[in-house]
Amino acid sequence: MKTLLILMLALSFSASAWGMSDSQKSQVLLYEYYQLRQFVQTLKPDYEVGGYYQAKDYGDYLLMWRLIEDPQGHESIRIYRERKDSSRTNFAITYHRSSEIVPGSIVVRRFVGPEPYGWRNDTVNLQTGEYIGAQGMTYPDLKKAEKNILKTWGIQLLP
Repeated sequence: MKTLLILMLALSFSASAWGMSDSQKSQVLLYEYYQLRQFVQTLKPDYEVGGYYQAKDYGDYLLMWRLIEDPQGHESIRIYRERKDSSRTNFAITYHRSSEIVPGSIVVRRFVGPEPYGWRNDTVNLQTGEYIGAQGMTYPDLKKAEKNILKTWGIQLLP
């Protein structure tokens, strides 16, 4: 009986996740982006990376950012974790705000997953709130530590 209840709850959650509308996806992405952006604005960086990013070291991963006040400018917020195994990939969550990704629009694009391959990206138009779409892996191959990073920062993989 307990197993049946757990299975029913899992199916219910799965069905609701797959039923997420484009509007809901946009809301999730924009909420995550603005929450993270607001957070990094309050941080004192530990150091600079490559003359481009400010960085805060969290031990197992880095939080890096380059914020631009001009809404037409390109900015990035990135959580980066070097994988210590033999997979030859690293894990990152990267938010780009840019007017260059989709010509004529300012968008936020979020990449989640292993680099240089195995990621998924989702894109939303920042001006209209329209969910533009996704590319890449439906569910990137994530290690337990990486799933914990998503949970820590409140980042949700979209269906």
